[in-house]
Amino acid sequence: MRKFRVLCILLLVVFFAGTAQRMVTDMLYGYRMGQGVWEYSIGRRLVDDTHVSLDVKMEEFNGIMPNAVNELTGDSVVIIPERVTVAAFVDEESGMYNSNRTLEVVSLILNFMLVAIFFVMTVYFVKIIIAFSREEVFDKRIIRWINIIGWCYIINAVSNTLWQVLRVYHAEATIALDNLTFSYSHIIDWGSLTLGLIVLLLNEILTVATGYKEEQDLTI
Repeated sequence: MRKFRVLCILLLVVFFAGTAQRMVTDMLYGYRMGQGVWEYSIGRRLVDDTHVSLDVKMEEFNGIMPNAVNELTGDSVVIIPERVTVAAFVDEESGMYNSNRTLEVVSLILNFMLVAIFFVMTVYFVKIIIAFSREEVFDKRIIRWINIIGWCYIINAVSNTLWQVLRVYHAEATIALDNLTFSYSHIIDWGSLTLGLIVLLLNEILTVATGYKEEQDLTI
């Protein structure tokens, strides 16, 4: 059981380390990018509409030309974009700012939902790992907590998918790029959906095992 306890603690450490690293990296990159866009727009009296990390696909590959240089060899290379961030600018006095406020509000709500779901999942995940480290495996509280986490994964998948749909739709409605179109290919959050179903399945196995354990204890 000592090995199981060590693995639980290690899993907890890795979870928080990975989450912190990802959040800090994304926040720093987002801050630097936002600052650069803001400095460019404020100095030229422009309004920006920024679309972050969207999948794109090229319409034609026949006219591909080298568009960058390999600095190690000096050779020309072709860079084919698959995910881009686009900042669109218009004069703030032109009245041509096309950003859809309704979509922005809905996206903001969905973002808050995703953050709240992540917070709930983290709290219950920590509770489960602590309970496991104390050798409290066959506990009905743990079954309830795991069930909540499983449904959180599924709700997260639905919310994230809807958010991605709105982002791509908003980009399509406001920006047209030469030989590039915004793609809906990867908008479904299959990863969270699969994890949610796996967690619920494992929880059902734990529920059955807990029932057998209770029957065995009563028999003894």
